[in-house]
Amino acid sequence: MLGFPKPSPWLLEQRKAKAGVAKKDREERAKVRARSGGRCEVLVLIRGRVFDVCQRRATENHHLLSGIGRRNRGRSILAAHRLDVCKDCHTEITRKVLVPCVEQSKAECAATVRYERRS
Repeated sequence: MLGFPKPSPWLLEQRKAKAGVAKKDREERAKVRARSGGRCEVLVLIRGRVFDVCQRRATENHHLLSGIGRRNRGRSILAAHRLDVCKDCHTEITRKVLVPCVEQSKAECAATVRYERRS
């Protein structure tokens, strides 16, 4: 009689996968924090010129590639597609008060994203 090893339980496989994503998330957040130096990375343009550079401490992480079920999956988890932002700027971005000047998917990296304030 040939014996086959019993497969590991599905729940253990799922936990292992989540742990891998969490580890990758921590690594990428550390890269974003190093790039920003702990400061908000939001640059607001007025008439095509940099007008306002937020100087507040960054407390949140903004995913440029978002949508239902897209955060921390695929390219969204990478530091190149994240911004270190303060709470106020993050609220304005998610409420569409600050809108990107170029389509976010066309931005080369998070450090090149510029925002304009809607009236």
